[in-house]
Formats: sequence, C-alpha cells, structure tokens
Amino acid sequence: MRTAGSPAAVMAAMRDEAAAEVDRVEQEAAARVGALERALAELTVEAPDRDRRLARARAAAGERMAREDDLDARADLDVRERWMAAVAARGRQLLESRDAAARRRVLTRLAVEALARVPGSTAVLELAACDLAAVDLAWREAVTRESGKQGVELVAGKIGGGCVARTPDGRAAYDNSIEARIDRFLPECRAALGAVFEAVRR
Repeated sequence: MRTAGSPAAVMAAMRDEAAAEVDRVEQEAAARVGALERALAELTVEAPDRDRRLARARAAAGERMAREDDLDARADLDVRERWMAAVAARGRQLLESRDAAARRRVLTRLAVEALARVPGSTAVLELAACDLAAVDLAWREAVTRESGKQGVELVAGKIGGGCVARTPDGRAAYDNSIEARIDRFLPECRAALGAVFEAVRR
C-alpha cells in the first residue's frame, strides 16, 4: 500500500498552512486596529467639556482594542489547536497506511516492549485482527525469545494497532496499542507541535 507522503513532507505542508492562517489573522487584526486609530485621530469635540469627552472616547477606544486583542488571541489559539489536531490525524493516517514490512517491524518492537513489562514466564499478547493474520510462528518465537518469556499466546484484540500484553490470569497487563501510546505521549507531542507552530509564526 502506498503512503500519502513522507512525514517530513506532511509536516512541511502543515507548517505552510499554519503560517498562512496566522498571517490572515494578523492582517485582520492590524486592519481593525488601524481603523480604530484613524477614527480616534479624526475625533473632534467642540463642547465645553471637550477634555472629559475626549478622555472617555480614548478609554472606550482602548477597551475596544483590548477586546480585539482578546479575540485575536482566541483566534490564534483556535488556529493552533486545529493545526495540531490536523497533524495528529495525519500522523495516525500515516501509521495506518504503512506497508506490511514496516508495520511488522513496529509491531515487533511494541510486542517485545509490552511482553517485557508483564511479570511471569508466560504471557498472552493481543493483536489487531489484521496483524494477527499477518504474523507467523517464527514471529511469535522471535518476540518470545527477545522479551525473555518462555511462552506467548497470540489472540485477537479490539485494538487498531500495536498490542496489549497480559499475564494468563489477567491480573497484570501492559497496553502498548497505538491508541494507548498516543495518550501516553500526548503531552510531549503537544509540546513539540506547539514549538513548531510558534517557529512558523516568527
């Protein structure tokens, strides 16, 4: 199965989209601020209490600008969140579209890691139905040996990818499914994506 582009190409495209959206928000904000400044500059008051009215008008303009700044900040945050969600979705799509050899290599690493984290000499390893159909006895023997177990039973689990290792009695388990790994590494992923987004804005 062909992938829809390398991770580097996808990240570059996402950066371009984020930069364009940030530019649009900043241009709109600049236009609104400019309009307020021009309106304030053209303000003339002939009444006796000119100074008081002018101060009131300036205060009102300042409040409007503050509200505009708040709206701009919220819009910027919304752009960032939508961009990060799009990157995460694209990353998941790339994971799911890997060829059989690449998927097998990743599954081997995840299986060895999960099996090594459950106690005992034997374990049950849950795989996605498509992965279970793709592995063979040699694969099971390899992950059994590399994880230090004496025996591993393979079963189908309700997961989209990766694996879940557990003891035969079910008392201990380690979830190394793709979904669980995304949840575990979400803070680090968000921090990394946030840094990329801020770099695009500069």
